[in-house]
Amino acid sequence: MKALFVHDHRFSEINGDYYSPGGLPNTAWDRYFNTGMIDKLIVVGRGDKSEKVDEGLVQSSTEKTEFDLLYNVNGGFEYYTKKALIRNHLENHIKKVDYVIIRNSNLGRVAGQICRKMGKPYITEVVSCAWDVTWNYGGIIGRIMAPKSFLSTRRVVLHSFATLYVTESYLQNRYPTNAEITSYSSDVEISMTNNGLIESRLVYLKQKQADNTLKIGQVGDIGARYKGFDIALKAFCTLKMKNPEINFKFYMVGGGESSYVESIIKKYRLDDNVEIVGRLESGEEGIFKFLDTLDLYIHPSRTEGLPRAVIEAISRACPVLASSVGGMPELVPNKYLHKPGDHNKLYSDLAEILTDVDQRVDMATENFEKSKEYSRDFLAKRMSDFYKKSFNAIDSLRKENS
Repeated sequence: MKALFVHDHRFSEINGDYYSPGGLPNTAWDRYFNTGMIDKLIVVGRGDKSEKVDEGLVQSSTEKTEFDLLYNVNGGFEYYTKKALIRNHLENHIKKVDYVIIRNSNLGRVAGQICRKMGKPYITEVVSCAWDVTWNYGGIIGRIMAPKSFLSTRRVVLHSFATLYVTESYLQNRYPTNAEITSYSSDVEISMTNNGLIESRLVYLKQKQADNTLKIGQVGDIGARYKGFDIALKAFCTLKMKNPEINFKFYMVGGGESSYVESIIKKYRLDDNVEIVGRLESGEEGIFKFLDTLDLYIHPSRTEGLPRAVIEAISRACPVLASSVGGMPELVPNKYLHKPGDHNKLYSDLAEILTDVDQRVDMATENFEKSKEYSRDFLAKRMSDFYKKSFNAIDSLRKENS
């Protein structure tokens, strides 16, 4: 049986293999293959071609995947100006596959329209809020597109045959569905670490660095303004002025154009307190190794679904401060959250947490326990059960209509 996966994700083609900047490694497809019902997965997204594997890219292709990417759709208004090209590209696949899996996105909304027109059942994965992502993407274009994106996403989700959410309640309330088959499961899976990790982390948090520098980190696309790096920098500017006794270094990890944040760093005279690290590889030798060196992780995004970076941070027993958007309250206690854009609350939280090592230890312990809900084995079974049930129901419907 063949399945089609549709999402805006940008993949890189390198020597016939396909790579992701981290969000869709080849293990992401296990949720479909583990059902035992899929022989081939066709992936449609955006794409570019390169000659070498840049740092931070992870392989997404496998023997059972086939990538047919849109290399000339860059985003923004091109989703509308090139809609005919996108529609033809998707129609060719939708009419040939047995199952259609749509992750909410601009390409996904077109795929949903095509499926409804064909009378073909489809499965949706709701991983983020279309309004928040589009509105906060930056500039007037995003604000113009936000209402249409929100309403069309609601329509796609409402009429889906089966729906999987990454949150327990937030996205369900914003994007309700008529589907009889529903479930929720994070699209971020972590390997369960042994108790030795939490023990070593607590020792690390309690010890003083040689230069007494407290290390704070954030992971995300540095070029995406909705990730809130500017909010963090404003808070750190206030911290530096009002609490000069706190010696800190803020590490920004992620790809993307950095000129915007560089200008803010210069404006607030934070050159000595901030380092733009760039992309890091996923896993033990990349992101996890970085997280293990932090005294505190922050995530002041203006919009999120259920952020991978925060789940990975709590799995490494990092104390976390974050904004209250999306599913963040499902991960972080309310007292450590601030309203999106509220750099003053973030500053006050920083000033409190960075001067209280016992509180950081308590946060680390609580976060590590919470992260166990996102263990790979637990989520893999939940997702496999959902897709197996969905595929079987679609097969039964097809037989009834044949």
